[in-house]
Amino acid sequence: MEEFTRKFNVAQEKDAEIRHILTTVYAALEDKGYNPINQIVGYILSEDPTYITNHNNAPLRPLAALLVRIV
Repeated sequence: MEEFTRKFNVAQEKDAEIRHILTTVYAALEDKGYNPINQIVGYILSEDPTYITNHNNAPLRPLAALLVRIV
């Protein structure tokens, strides 16, 4: 019986997850009339969740978890 080694590209999967979360949050902030860059930077610097809207189910908790992993 032949054994196969399965390869996973974790970095690529993480990049896709990061892109999805940030894109969703960015779009929700823009839709609400906020400056998305200023809001996301404000959130990163202060960790204050009021910088991020929950409009259109913007993923605040995944964004927070993502930032904890990055920083």
